[in-house]
Amino acid sequence: MIYHDELKRFFRLIRKHEDLLVSSYLDYGGVVEEADDETAVYELVDARLLWRPDINEPARFTRELYSLFERVLRDPRRLTLDADIGGFIKNIETSVDRYKYSV
Repeated sequence: MIYHDELKRFFRLIRKHEDLLVSSYLDYGGVVEEADDETAVYELVDARLLWRPDINEPARFTRELYSLFERVLRDPRRLTLDADIGGFIKNIETSVDRYKYSV
């Protein structure tokens, strides 16, 4: 049951601070802190969604959170292109195998 509560807390924090997270993600993971965002940043650092390399530096996305955003925003055209290239490579490998065994 504790995992259930932790997951709900995690998603609640993301929803609560979605504007800050989206604008920060678009700024390549650097959190633009303003006076009204101090509590939000503290909560997100405490939840290990953000981290602060040094007290004087701005908070940053954790690698896992940044990766999650990357996966969500993955371009479907790029995935199709990857599949097309994979098929093309498979055809080349098949042709090479046929050539090796025919000689």
